[in-house]
Amino acid sequence: MWGFDDMEWTSAATVIRKRPAAAGPLAPANRRSPLPQQVGQKHRTSSPGHVTGGIRVGTDCSGWESILLAMNGMGVKYDHVFSSETSAVAKKVLLANHTPRVMYSDIRTRAVENSPAVDVYHSGFPCQPFSLAGKKKGVTDSCRGLIYKHCLKYIEHKKPKVVILENVKGLTTMHRHVLDEIVSKLQRNKYVVKHRVLNACKHGVPQNRQRLFVIGIRNPVRPWAWPKPLSKPPLKRFLDPKTKTENAQDLTKQFPPRTQRHARRQVKKFYDICADNSIDLRVSNLVVDIDSKKLGMMSGRCPCLTSTRAACGGHWVACRGRRTSIAEMERLMGIGVAPPKGGEAAIVHHPPSITDRQWGSMLGNAIPVPLLQRLLCRVLPAAGLSGPLSDLWG
Repeated sequence: MWGFDDMEWTSAATVIRKRPAAAGPLAPANRRSPLPQQVGQKHRTSSPGHVTGGIRVGTDCSGWESILLAMNGMGVKYDHVFSSETSAVAKKVLLANHTPRVMYSDIRTRAVENSPAVDVYHSGFPCQPFSLAGKKKGVTDSCRGLIYKHCLKYIEHKKPKVVILENVKGLTTMHRHVLDEIVSKLQRNKYVVKHRVLNACKHGVPQNRQRLFVIGIRNPVRPWAWPKPLSKPPLKRFLDPKTKTENAQDLTKQFPPRTQRHARRQVKKFYDICADNSIDLRVSNLVVDIDSKKLGMMSGRCPCLTSTRAACGGHWVACRGRRTSIAEMERLMGIGVAPPKGGEAAIVHHPPSITDRQWGSMLGNAIPVPLLQRLLCRVLPAAGLSGPLSDLWG
């Protein structure tokens, strides 16, 4: 009997490497994350940590404000000074969950000299131009590839105590000159800068999501270190409980809708691989990217939930015979998952007018909450913005 808990990313053309799996019971699944009463939370349509006199926070390319969700769960009080979003959908979700003092519609047209100052500045500027999976236009993408320069412009004018920038790891390779420019300008403005690619699967959620973090602190009061990797949490704890239908169905006969022709072909190819390797789908720990050109799969963790993949419904969960549910994708981003060492689960209110496709797209652009919390509990004390903070995950 062979298991696949230690299998790495593979393609259909790659021979699957089998390793014995440790025996043990399946972990119980969490319940649906959008239902606050199921995780001991009261529903909130604004951020509970938003108070006058807290740490002043401003964000660009804000999305649904992952950093504020992280601070809420940590119990850190903050003053939500400003956000900026060009997307009408993202703006609607943001304002349904947070109450910024100022809401900018476009970072490119903002008069930075008149912008309010903050203690913590955060931006996950557009990653598409720098992604190795995209067109790789970089700074030649005049619309999205130069947004980071507007972020730097704000930093140079207002000099926040802490800067947290997030993007894809392509900035460390093909587009390294952009990372070098960012680091150089931060250093010229008296920031102590660190940068590193971190994988979310080593920081609280079983999702293979590698992202670059650039963190700058002006006049730190103490040194800080990157969080150490954690053991990977069991994937099944992030899946919805199996339904009676899922328990009874023949998994080899489950396919995406006929309108998704490419995905159906990929699922059929996956089933053939499983048959050739004597894989029992009912107990399989595999999650499959069925939308890529080359069939890929991972064991015990979900492939990266990009904006495009999440908008399409996510990846194929072998032991369920379906794509990931909205609630499962939320949990894989740390939404609705209570930290093991205290704090509260992050909750995002889903406005009824936002479609699942729009919601998935936003979800894929977010930052996993546990990873941000592990960074903030180190960075905020180092900047002198808080006292000691516990790592709720490690």
